[in-house]
Amino acid sequence: MWLFAGTNIYNVGDVVDAGATINSASAQSIPGSPGSLPFMWTEFNKTIIMVNGSAPLKWNRASAWEVWSATASAGNINHFWGINKFKNRLIGWEQQDSKFWYGSTDQVLGTFNSFDLSGIIRGNLKFHANMTRDGGAGPDDYAVFVSDQGDAAVYAGTDPADANAWSLVGVYQIGRPLSRSSFTNHGSQLVVLCEDDFYFLPQDFAGKRQSTHAADKRKVDRE
Repeated sequence: MWLFAGTNIYNVGDVVDAGATINSASAQSIPGSPGSLPFMWTEFNKTIIMVNGSAPLKWNRASAWEVWSATASAGNINHFWGINKFKNRLIGWEQQDSKFWYGSTDQVLGTFNSFDLSGIIRGNLKFHANMTRDGGAGPDDYAVFVSDQGDAAVYAGTDPADANAWSLVGVYQIGRPLSRSSFTNHGSQLVVLCEDDFYFLPQDFAGKRQSTHAADKRKVDRE
């Protein structure tokens, strides 16, 4: 467990109870400027990546906390506002942009390439989430990209750079999501909290198709 206070990160330890105390000797200064924005984080290959739009951080047992030194093609890794993972790749996005950036397979560092969703969704990308087809994480999972206007673009595949390994399943209309982290995976469902209601995906996609330029896989998926 980690505690953020001021410009320090504290390692609380493995056991936390009502009487737990914070050992100040465990404090590690946040590299660079922490800014005033809250972090979003994900764990990937035994490494924690945290982003907040101004000061991305990386942690693992070997190096502890340090600045995340990856780069973003046609973008700035420091501006990453959200972070997630999909099929052995990290996925990052900015706060006011329709693009997402994806890393190489199993890589935390290196160059992240961009994929523009401006012709697919309205507005800016709010978050990326994973949606299962069979009730568990696996190679047949979908990548779901939800905009601040409530458009949800669903993709299948493994490599956004390869048209033969990345395809649009469909674009659907749900509510406007409350935040970049207003979603969770619960069992076989992707649950999204929006301004008007909770949406349980994929079942709440029924009847809300927006796109006509993707193969209709809903019947196959349902079966």
